[in-house]
Amino acid sequence: MGRKIRDDAMVVLPRHVVSDEQWAAVPRTVPNRLLRWGSILPYYALIAWWIIADEPTEFVVALIFWGFFTVFSARMTPWLALSGVCGLYLSADLGPLATALLVASAAWFLGLGLGAAVSGLRLSLAIRRWRLIAAGSLTVSRSLLAGPGTLITSRGRVGYFFVVIIALILFRFGAMFVRDPESNFRSLAETFTFADGGLVIPLLGILFWLSVSLVAWIVERIAGDVVLQIPVDPTHGPLTLGRVLNAVPRTEALRPGCTCGARQSDAGGDMPQVLVLDDVCPIHGIDAVNALEPQEFLRVANEPWVWGENAAALPVRANERLEIVGLYGWGSRPAVVATPAPGKNAEAPTHTGYRPWRTAEVFNRAKRKIRWRDSADSDPNFLAEEKTAAPITDHIRLHGVGLPGYAVRSTGQRPRFETNPAPLARSYATRPEISDASTPSR
Repeated sequence: MGRKIRDDAMVVLPRHVVSDEQWAAVPRTVPNRLLRWGSILPYYALIAWWIIADEPTEFVVALIFWGFFTVFSARMTPWLALSGVCGLYLSADLGPLATALLVASAAWFLGLGLGAAVSGLRLSLAIRRWRLIAAGSLTVSRSLLAGPGTLITSRGRVGYFFVVIIALILFRFGAMFVRDPESNFRSLAETFTFADGGLVIPLLGILFWLSVSLVAWIVERIAGDVVLQIPVDPTHGPLTLGRVLNAVPRTEALRPGCTCGARQSDAGGDMPQVLVLDDVCPIHGIDAVNALEPQEFLRVANEPWVWGENAAALPVRANERLEIVGLYGWGSRPAVVATPAPGKNAEAPTHTGYRPWRTAEVFNRAKRKIRWRDSADSDPNFLAEEKTAAPITDHIRLHGVGLPGYAVRSTGQRPRFETNPAPLARSYATRPEISDASTPSR
């Protein structure tokens, strides 16, 4: 069941409901930040010391550029640094001090890499156990399993590097044949040395890319494809979750009279799945939201377009859960079941609900929050504007829809979420605060 079915548009996968305890008990791993900076800083410190202590060779210069590719390597950064150190060890005449430094560096990178690999294996095995004990099944779109959002992040990025490396090797060989027309591949092989950075670095790159692809393939085979229903609690589990601000889904934007995403709609071609919110839209604008009756407001209170940029203050609704597919291990990017598959921009959101941004560890899970983004998956970077004090029209109690607080509506502004709002002034109390009895059932 863990094998992907490639013949049909839909595929039946086992489905497992992950309990809150299982999700909170997912094994921790070495955070990506520590893997990246804990590898790249010692690596460049070693290269800098080497250049100061000895005359830099072509190979050492090539290793400097080799380190630049850590930006593509994600959790494979320690292995990339380790391969560079091994190449330096094989290419140079070493004294006792240099040998000790290289061995110590290699041991550090190996320890980081193994620590990440072992914890990654534990996560993949946990997913495999969930798949094997799954009590039900679910039919999902095969496209959710094939997109870049469900693969090991580093594999696709390093693939571009692989293409560049092949082009460089071919260019180098071509230049040799131009300089010496009588040369052949046998003579080129005889001139190869480990000190030739122009050849060793591309070969290291090819081996690294193949290793990353092999690791990704093994991880996917171990875990297998399974639909998991998980709790949406940002302080638990391995997923960093995101949600989109100031946006409406395409289905909402197609409602008659909606003006959201007008520029995107006029650009030609297919409309994106998520469009920019228009504050003066007759349906989703500020005045339209503030004109909703309390019962109508409660029906849409969990939609981020209601709140605009103030949605960033929304907590996760009580007992909120999510069905995902494509969780294989650290670095994978699962997709949400029953949502559109990623388009050309795999980073852009396809819906306004919660979505897994990446399976990544952090130093402190208890302080992790929802990662709010805009419709292009960029940091909204809202400027802290001094908003004029506006008359408060009403407070709407949200506990009945799973949000522990109130919607505070003001004239000319989007509603804002508050857990303990100030009492309404008599002159502005145009609407009564609604009671629990008037909230709709969930």
